[in-house]
Amino acid sequence: MKIPFIPVLFKAWQGENKRVRSIFALALFFFIAAIAAITLGEMDILGQGWSRTLAILLFAFTAAFLTAVHTFQNFADQQLREKEAAAVEEPNAAPNAAQNAAQAET
Repeated sequence: MKIPFIPVLFKAWQGENKRVRSIFALALFFFIAAIAAITLGEMDILGQGWSRTLAILLFAFTAAFLTAVHTFQNFADQQLREKEAAAVEEPNAAPNAAQNAAQAET
């Protein structure tokens, strides 16, 4: 089973929802902060144990935020598909309902 993670995130970024963009930007910030923590640990500015722990925590936040964006975008796409399906079925349902009502009267 193929899960298109990157294209869905790209679609979410291009969308009009500012909250999704904010969460996406926050995830990017946490990712950069995790890389910085690793770099500071390698340079012995921050202890390696602390830097690794901090980096793991920041990467976990990044993954959680990106998963939230992905889930939100999939939900929005599903709602759009359901709305389109309802719009396609609705014109067909009205004539059938009228025919059924006419047959019930006779």
